[in-house]
Amino acid sequence: ILSSNPTMEDKNIILGIHVGHDATACLVSDDVTAIAEERITRKKNFYGFPFQAVELILAYKKIKLSDVGKVVIAGTALKDSRSYQWHAAFEHRHEDFPNKVSIRGRLEFIFNIFIGKTFHERLLAYLKDNHFDGQIIYHDHHLCHVVSSYATYPLENAVMISIDAGGDCV
Repeated sequence: ILSSNPTMEDKNIILGIHVGHDATACLVSDDVTAIAEERITRKKNFYGFPFQAVELILAYKKIKLSDVGKVVIAGTALKDSRSYQWHAAFEHRHEDFPNKVSIRGRLEFIFNIFIGKTFHERLLAYLKDNHFDGQIIYHDHHLCHVVSSYATYPLENAVMISIDAGGDCV
């Protein structure tokens, strides 16, 4: 059990992040604290990286990103993605991808295809800027669904399946 005021040496704190539709952040320490980005931005089904949710959770728990031992990303396909959507998200810009994308957005999209950074490179830069020196772990999107269901349901033996519209490009 972790103390309520974690120290720099206490690296058992885990920050879970769901990136994409319904972006969410979750901090596991002595308890579990979670919030969806849409609750802060007031943009229903917020798509992107939950920067504000991460900041709010850390502030609420009175800790810094440097106190976190692991950042866990729900999705393995993200790691090597060079999607322009991640470029826009990490630049704190929001384009309406299914509808109208600005000329600037289109040009940056083309630029990003050829020399853009991967999601992991962008995540690493963001975390290092915030003095994070822990471990980054990517887990399969569907496995995350199954594990969260199993962990919250009191069964000794269970067979679980995740049927989803997408996730990890499958």
